[in-house]
Amino acid sequence: MVERIDQASKIKGGEADVDMLDSLVKLSQGGGQVTEAQINAILGGRSLADTLAVAKQKVGQGGILSPQQRQRIVQLAHSIYNGYRQKLEPLYNAQVQNLKDQGIPKQYWNLPDLNNLAPVAEQTGAGQLQEGQTATNSTTGQKIVVKNGQWVDAQTGQPIGQ
Repeated sequence: MVERIDQASKIKGGEADVDMLDSLVKLSQGGGQVTEAQINAILGGRSLADTLAVAKQKVGQGGILSPQQRQRIVQLAHSIYNGYRQKLEPLYNAQVQNLKDQGIPKQYWNLPDLNNLAPVAEQTGAGQLQEGQTATNSTTGQKIVVKNGQWVDAQTGQPIGQ
């Protein structure tokens, strides 16, 4: 989302403005559907100076955001992204370390999307193996499962990494 906002900020006009707003709302809402009310709240909250700047630019290139609003959206998007990253990166690193400590070969890691790490960690307890937990090698399709506290091949029952 941040990349889209960065790219849209380089293009002037209404289409890029709509893409910026759409991407910002999705970033702040975790990818949810953007509503007209959300867009109206953003546009309705602009200053008089922003309103005048938008009116002036409509004569030439069009658009619904002032240059200052576009800058603030870029700054806000980077701030939101960095906040997510600071929160989720330690969870991701802990999960990687847990997989290494368990002797799970890297090709079996199949870590979830970083946006989903926080709920997964809260539900399962990061760093704890759950009986029946599975992983699949995305290259070979081989499946492994946790049995009696260790990873084993799902078909043969043989321990992994030994």
